[in-house]
Amino acid sequence: MSEPGPERRPALPEIRRARDYHLYGAHGRRYLDLYQNGGRAILSHRPKGLARRLKGVVDQGLWGDYPSVYARRLETVLRTLFPAYPEVRLYATAERAVAAAGGAVADPALGDDGEAEAPGRALRGPRAAWWRPFLPVDAGAGGEGRAAAAPELLLPVLPFPASFAPQPVCAVRSGLLPDSDAVSPVLLSGLVQAAHLIAAAAGGEDAAAAVPGAPGAPGAGGSGGAGGSGRAGAAGPVPAAAVYPITLIDDRALALWSRRGPYLELRCGEESFSGVFAAFLDAGIIINPGFPGPSILPQWCSRGEFEKFVKVSRMADS
Repeated sequence: MSEPGPERRPALPEIRRARDYHLYGAHGRRYLDLYQNGGRAILSHRPKGLARRLKGVVDQGLWGDYPSVYARRLETVLRTLFPAYPEVRLYATAERAVAAAGGAVADPALGDDGEAEAPGRALRGPRAAWWRPFLPVDAGAGGEGRAAAAPELLLPVLPFPASFAPQPVCAVRSGLLPDSDAVSPVLLSGLVQAAHLIAAAAGGEDAAAAVPGAPGAPGAGGSGGAGGSGRAGAAGPVPAAAVYPITLIDDRALALWSRRGPYLELRCGEESFSGVFAAFLDAGIIINPGFPGPSILPQWCSRGEFEKFVKVSRMADS
């Protein structure tokens, strides 16, 4: 996969407003968002403090692509999050980052496991992989009973809910990547805030090692909605009547989906994808519009929304 959010996309409704894990259409209809802008809205469409950070930099007049302190600050927080990847480059777009990484980037949310060598030997692992919050670096690597090397390059999908956001690439050593692009300080400041939110949500642990199920990690299982407790601080307050889908979904035996942490991969063919997407959209649920890109369980939703998701999943699988 070349970038999060693949190429083939059915039509989405016109969206007028976004809040938490919901999108609002032109006529006021509310949609539960399982696409989350390819994972960039995994901490909601209004991550804590992001708008305030962007406004502060805009008020300083820092629009242009001039050198700024924010590139250095972003590099620092990324090295803290991914200590095995000390070399950081910043590219203006995801497409530029993918090209810098060699054009092929594995996605652990889809179980991409790199390229196998001979039978019975260790997997070589991908050269480059997306890092998705709350999955380990090698989440997609290694078949049963086999070891796999971690990727040399890591492309973190940070919770800055904008498709035009710059894309960092982290490398295990120097010499693997071309020089960084010039990037607007406004956008870099947003990525700094997003990286700090991930660090806070991971409970101060090495984010690259954080796995679903870790205490306080968003996407973790457990009773009483513990899986959402970490993310609540970064995504904002959770309504009292909300349920945490990740604590409920495994009890429903949904054959339509394969789950890795909060990420869902459709178990259907491309030929039937448009019908599956339309069924969810009719029910007020937006799944990833690009096949086979992963959908993402929201941190929370209403009980009715979750039951509707279950119902459509079973109908679409029949």
